Order: sequence, then structure tokens, then C-alpha cells
Amino acid sequence: MTNQQIFQIIIALLLGVLTAYLAMRRGRNPVAWFVIGSLLGIFGLLILFLVPSFETAGTGEEKKKEPSRTVDVIPQEKRKVEELPYEEWYYLDSEHKQTGPVPFRSFRDLWNQEKINSTTYVWKEGMENWKYVRDLPDLLSKLS
Repeated sequence: MTNQQIFQIIIALLLGVLTAYLAMRRGRNPVAWFVIGSLLGIFGLLILFLVPSFETAGTGEEKKKEPSRTVDVIPQEKRKVEELPYEEWYYLDSEHKQTGPVPFRSFRDLWNQEKINSTTYVWKEGMENWKYVRDLPDLLSKLS
């Protein structure tokens, strides 16, 4: 193996690692993106940033329309329950074990049962890092 071939392999691996890291930060599968980045090089990085996630592609319209159909039919007292956001949360329990995903309704029940509190670390898809509940004012307002 020549020095040039070794250099090409090292560059391919570095591009694969960089692509996997950036994919992980965007909520995508880092293993798959490592392979893509290693094989396609700089084009793998471009694809990562230009191609939308398959999970979210095409779902925005349907989710936006759905609540407007139900608002006029559901009585006011039940409406609050239906308008709760659909989120799945992860949290660190009292033994510092990662638990989840937990649907928001169950997460709120844990809050009401005081199994989680303002000093519990939480995370959901789209967040860069774990945070205390107390540092997330939107979550606190939804839990109250």
C-alpha cells in the first residue's frame, strides 16, 4: 500500500467521523451517516445538510391541519387535554438511569406524582443537550 492510498483512507475515515458527528447532532443515525460520509466524502456532508429527514418530510401539513378540525367539535373542558403537544421525553431517574421515551401525558403524570421535579435532567429529540426541567420554561408551563 502506498502512502497516497493510506492518506486517502485516513481522509475518508475522517470525513466519515465528521459526517456521523454532524448527523448525530441533527438527530439522525450516526452509523449510517459514517458509512455515507466515508464512501461519498464531501458529497456525504452535502447530502446530510440538503436532504430533509425522512421522519419529518411531508408530515408538517397533516399535523397542522388536524387540530383545527377537532377544535369546533370538542367541548371546552376536554379541549385542553386534546391540545397537549405530542412529545416524547427522556429523563434521568433517581438512580441516574436514562428512562424513556415517555409520552408527554405520562411525563406530566410523573411530574404530578413527584417522581420527576425541577432538578430532573430531561431531553427530547431536537435538543442538543440534557437540561434541568427548571431551565425549560415552556416545559414548566405545560406541566403546571
